[in-house]
Amino acid sequence: MRERLELQGEKVCGGIGAGKLFFIDRKYSKIPHIDLKIEEIPNEIERFQSAVTTSERELENILSQKNIGSETASILEAHKMMLTDPTLSEMVGNMIKESRINAEWAVLGVFDKLISVLDQNTTDYYVKAKIADWEVIRDKLVSELTGGTHSVLNRLPDEDFIVCAKNLTVDELHILSKNPNVKGIVLESPGGVSHLTMVLRSLEIPAVMGVPDLIHLLDYGDMLIVNGFKGRVVLRPAADEINNALRKADEFKSYFARFLEDISTPSISRDNRRLRVGGNIDQTGEVDFVKKYGGEFIGLFRTELMFSKDGEIPSEDAHYDVYYQVLHQALPLRAAIRIFDFGEDKSGAIVTKGFMGMRGIRLCKGRPDVFIPQIRALVRAAKLGNLDILLPFVSTTHEVDDFRNLLYKTAEEMGLSENLKSIRIGAMIEVPASVFIIEKIADEVDFFSIGTNDLIQYLMAVERKDQFSSDYFSYYHPAVLRVINQIVTVAKAKNKPVNICGEMASDPYLPLLFLAMGIDALSMNPTSIPIIKKIIKCGYLREGEEILSLMMAAKDREEVIELLKRCMVDKYPNIFKKEWNY
Repeated sequence: MRERLELQGEKVCGGIGAGKLFFIDRKYSKIPHIDLKIEEIPNEIERFQSAVTTSERELENILSQKNIGSETASILEAHKMMLTDPTLSEMVGNMIKESRINAEWAVLGVFDKLISVLDQNTTDYYVKAKIADWEVIRDKLVSELTGGTHSVLNRLPDEDFIVCAKNLTVDELHILSKNPNVKGIVLESPGGVSHLTMVLRSLEIPAVMGVPDLIHLLDYGDMLIVNGFKGRVVLRPAADEINNALRKADEFKSYFARFLEDISTPSISRDNRRLRVGGNIDQTGEVDFVKKYGGEFIGLFRTELMFSKDGEIPSEDAHYDVYYQVLHQALPLRAAIRIFDFGEDKSGAIVTKGFMGMRGIRLCKGRPDVFIPQIRALVRAAKLGNLDILLPFVSTTHEVDDFRNLLYKTAEEMGLSENLKSIRIGAMIEVPASVFIIEKIADEVDFFSIGTNDLIQYLMAVERKDQFSSDYFSYYHPAVLRVINQIVTVAKAKNKPVNICGEMASDPYLPLLFLAMGIDALSMNPTSIPIIKKIIKCGYLREGEEILSLMMAAKDREEVIELLKRCMVDKYPNIFKKEWNY
């Protein structure tokens, strides 16, 4: 038996699972390369068309089932359109005729060309995720031509197992989701904003994607542990490690189920103080997750993920289609759409590498070719009546003034001024300079959203990805807590709502502290919403005020952490389980 390995990938769906390896193999090297005779070409093209028809029929069969989710259905519809695209069929047919090769290799050849156009040796994460969607269609066709993986999926193990593969198709996931022995899914392909990521989250099976060299590290008969909370996979764990993982998996199911009991009710403390809890999303399909877990609003929709390194600027219609979907699905909830916020940690061909200050609202003003289509699309989408617009990286009042003037001027030119009657414009507080003029910015905006990740980075002079100075990147530092309290105090005096956005919002130690500060809303990953709402509902404002008083007197991070543990863990032992690192 080979050595134990720990692999790190992307956190896609939370949960813990353990089981035996079930490997779905797609070794294209085993597909025979057949040189066709001229008279064999028509039959080979017909064989390809038959594979398309069969694949389409299988997707339609799944779509006809009553228990399929709306988001999965829309993805399958999109895949069906890609599959039956006449241009694709023409390209494969031409390759079969011109190269005189069998359909399998013609499909592989055509998709290699399509993918290479997107790829261009880029390391862009968003593009890689989109490539994964193309790979799903390719794999589906090749699978049908070579006999199909469904025969394999019809002979699934009778014991608990973990599915490992390079990639999976949506219909394969649909089949797997019906088997109670599937305890986890691990894929080598990246997740990002791909359709596959969306479907995996909806299935609520522990899942990790983007595990480098996964396929080469697997051995027949391997046992695996999947930790979807941390994006971690353990290959060939010890027996006691497996038993511990199974125990944790059972405990977490019972633990988390308690938080889902009353998620539809507002997050109001026992002494009747309200602190709204919402979700941050990257793509339209995640709106349903926010609602499912009791979210009361969409606190952030990141638009820069629409932009990829291939240099193509999204059109006005492309923007509008996405924004309309987000706002329409969110109704009756409000949804905050953030304008492009490019930085070194973001995707985009217009990112200025190595120049920390040229991002957010500053960069948008300098690139009207990128910015104006977005503005026009926001004006159109605002007709739905639930749009909030977030301006990132605000550091001066004129940035907000200029944006508001441009927005209303654009709406007037489009004859759509009426659309803006219910919009709200908010400033993201991420730059320390904005903290010192917060009362001036308050006069120009409708609300504030504190982007804690970036605020900490600039306030503490530390790169959030720098492992050598990671100890300084902490929202438990007294300076961070004092700055947030200062922002809220001024905003309250100006009667402006304040939202906390970022990892800090989902920390279960902090909701009562935020309640005492006077924060109006918290915005986080959708799966964190139920636990945070439960803590607010179980707590009292006076408890938060006690914590706030202690925090303002703390001298360092360690003291803050110790005080929070003492205040929260002792009072709420059933919420703060050590197993979940709280």
